[in-house]
Amino acid sequence: MAGNAVLFRFAGGSSWYVIADDSAAANAGTVTLLAKNPVGDPSKFDEFGGTAYAGSMVKSVLDGMTAPGGAFADAADAIVGVDLGDVSVTGAKLWLLSLAFALH
Repeated sequence: MAGNAVLFRFAGGSSWYVIADDSAAANAGTVTLLAKNPVGDPSKFDEFGGTAYAGSMVKSVLDGMTAPGGAFADAADAIVGVDLGDVSVTGAKLWLLSLAFALH
């Protein structure tokens, strides 16, 4: 991580880096986070061996983070859901970065 990356903790003790802060941008209003440690079981994307993001275990783990008791539960109402047409997901509040975005 770059020396100027901000590291913070959410409820439940998970640590996250802010890797892009467009929270004050007129056309964005977003913050991109990177988990310091793996989220869920890093060896499993989907328990049935699938590669589709919609319905995967990792999507379920991320959705659970904005549910009651999740790491982002207190902020869930402030997070606007986004439709991810390329992976057939609607209303995502947390999702994996695309390779193109991660390399940007």
